[in-house]
Amino acid sequence: MRKLLLLLTICLSACATMNGDECRAPAGIGNKDGREGWPGWRLEQHRDSCRRAGVALDEAAYRTAYAQGLRLYCSESTGYREGYLGYAYFGVCEGEGERAFLKGMEAGLRARFVEGYGDCPGGIWRNPHAWCPHWFER
Repeated sequence: MRKLLLLLTICLSACATMNGDECRAPAGIGNKDGREGWPGWRLEQHRDSCRRAGVALDEAAYRTAYAQGLRLYCSESTGYREGYLGYAYFGVCEGEGERAFLKGMEAGLRARFVEGYGDCPGGIWRNPHAWCPHWFER
């Protein structure tokens, strides 16, 4: 019985996206999520983790930090990197930031394709929903 309880505890803690301390001061996680381009559903995951930890998530602090991180993510250089690495874009940027990000992403995807990292959907893509370079062919 003890082994089962230990296994269950390990499984539940592995699913947590935040611990109790991070729930009380979520700015670091919010900024990181923004810089990595996580979509809005990530907040739901954090909220669930905090609820399991018995701590209320400071959502205002998280959202403020997330917006700051997102400003760094929504750039042409980040778009290039994400495209070159074959990562997915979840539509989190807006306005000029999105235009810059998508311009960089297209260039990164083209460079990835030219360097022979595989045609879609094969190759070494991290995410099966990642954009495919030949989608940009006109």
